[in-house]
Amino acid sequence: MQAEPRELERRTENLERRVDRIERVLPTLATRKDLKATEQSLRTEITDAEQRLRTEITDTEQRLRTEITDAEQRLRTEITDTEQRLRTEITDTEQRLRTEITEVEQRLRTHFDVVSDGMRHDVRIVAEAVAALAERGR
Repeated sequence: MQAEPRELERRTENLERRVDRIERVLPTLATRKDLKATEQSLRTEITDAEQRLRTEITDTEQRLRTEITDAEQRLRTEITDTEQRLRTEITDTEQRLRTEITEVEQRLRTHFDVVSDGMRHDVRIVAEAVAALAERGR
């Protein structure tokens, strides 16, 4: 089975067109060497990015630890100041209450003295009356 010359010519032209297209595309395709170089470049970028991020993490951790330490110191100072202020309030309140107790005690003594003087007077009157009655009865 022999192909006609026209058919052969048509097939040849088709093959030539295909080869032309392949020859145009072929230089744009990456070679294994190109792929290896690209892979190596990307791996280097990944390693560099990882190193930068690890450094950033370390720096951030250190900065935050410093902030924690500073906050702890501020809060400890605030605790100490609050404790001192409250102890002063307790001492002042205690002194004020002691003074108030002393004043109430003084008022109660005065009141007791007044009441006891009144009772002495009343007892003296009763004693004089009893003595008068006793003298009459003799």
